[in-house]
Amino acid sequence: TPGAYNFELKVIGYTTTGPAATGFTILGTMRTSGAAATLVGTPDETVIEDVSMLTSDVDMVASGNNLIIRSTGVVGLTIDWNVVATYVFVS
Repeated sequence: TPGAYNFELKVIGYTTTGPAATGFTILGTMRTSGAAATLVGTPDETVIEDVSMLTSDVDMVASGNNLIIRSTGVVGLTIDWNVVATYVFVS
């Protein structure tokens, strides 16, 4: 269905090495033609993390007609990730 989505993503990463944590809150908007999704503008991101996790990252990516929540880790660390995502849709 063509329309627009506003997303709120709460993402957390944790590694027992250290131990260390990283947290992201991301607000973003996507629109869809019903067949292809497009990010609208640049998502707003708030990051709170331990120093050893500074190179970790989380991004919103549009691929096909999907939202992908892509996490990037840190070399040498095994990070466990979790996310809670909510959205509002209008068409």
